[in-house]
This record gives sequence, structure tokens and C-alpha cells, in this order.
Amino acid sequence: MDQNENQPVIEKCPFCSEKIAPGMTKCTHCGEEFGAHSIKPGLSKEVAQIIPDLQPAWHFAVLSAATFGLYEIYWFYRNWRQLGAYKELDILPGWRTAGLFIPIYGQYLAYDLFRNIRDLAKALSVDKSYSPGLILFGWLTLIALWFLPHPLWFFGLLSVWPLVAVHKVLNSYWQKTQPGLAEKLEFAREEKFLLLLGGILLFFVFSKVFVPE
Repeated sequence: MDQNENQPVIEKCPFCSEKIAPGMTKCTHCGEEFGAHSIKPGLSKEVAQIIPDLQPAWHFAVLSAATFGLYEIYWFYRNWRQLGAYKELDILPGWRTAGLFIPIYGQYLAYDLFRNIRDLAKALSVDKSYSPGLILFGWLTLIALWFLPHPLWFFGLLSVWPLVAVHKVLNSYWQKTQPGLAEKLEFAREEKFLLLLGGILLFFVFSKVFVPE
């Protein structure tokens, strides 16, 4: 079988989202090359180091709940690091993650990541999609629930819900561009530790609320 048959058909440029003719390896609008740069058949050694496997959406949701939403910060960092390295972008994932805590600028950074992931997926005609603005609004609204009086702040655990939609689209994008990537079935050792610690904390918190003294 011809190796090119395994490559996804590009309908839009992954960089500028302009329509391009099938079989093109360089965008006539922005000049970016995407033949060997962004659409790579199989699983290269470089990509395997950046993205060893795909994290199931439910793994992400459970880890977020177990860490009271803190895992979401790492989720932003990991996506900036992976996309930045894979697309060879000149960005600093650590600084961008720190920027999430700066009012207005942090919201812009989050929106920019949501938009970039959506545009990359649309360029490859990924079935799943979302509105970056609605995702940002929903995420910020649910984060605000953490500041409600006890025990209503429990609803803040739902803050991961909008991000799960983004996570699913990103997974679909990786599956199209990197057919060799496999979805991991088990939690990593560090993740199991977070789940254990988070489970203990959640047990004590819920026991104080629902178990009478």
C-alpha cells in the first residue's frame, strides 16, 4: 500500500486555515510547508518523545477531580509543550502556564490555546469541534464555583467539563496526524499517587459534610 494513502487529506492549511488544493505540501497563502513538517505518516522517534501516548478523556477528568482542579494547570502546560514542539513554535510553555494567573492575559492565553486546537482540527476535517469562546466562558464560570460557600464549592469539580471537550478534539487530531499513537489504558505511577492522595482528601472532605458528628 502506498504510504501516502495513510496520510490525512488536507483541506485547509494547518497554519492559516485557508483552503488549499489536495496534495499540496506548501500553502500558497502563508507559505508554510506542511508536507513533512506537520503531517507525518506513522510515529516518528521525535514525536514519540513529545507525545508518548494519548490520555483518555476520562483519565483527565478523574485526575482533575482528584487534585481539586489543579491538574488542569498541568494540562495547559503539557498541551503548550507538545504542540509547540510538534509544530516547532517559538513559545515558552512554562511562562504561558504562569500567565494563566494574570487577569485578562490569562484568559487570552487560554482562549488562544482553545482556538489553535480547534483550527488545527478543522484543517484536517476532524469530526469533533467546539466554540473557543463558549469553552472559555464555561470554564471560567465553573471555576468561579470553587469560591462558593461550603459545601457548594464541590460544584467546582465540574470545571474540567469544558476542557474535556477540547481534550477529545485534540486526541482526534493526534490520531489523524499520528496513526501510531496508542491510547494508554492505565494510569502512570505519578498519576496513581495523585489519585490515592486526592481520594483520601476527598474522603475526609465529604465525610465532614455528610457524616454527622
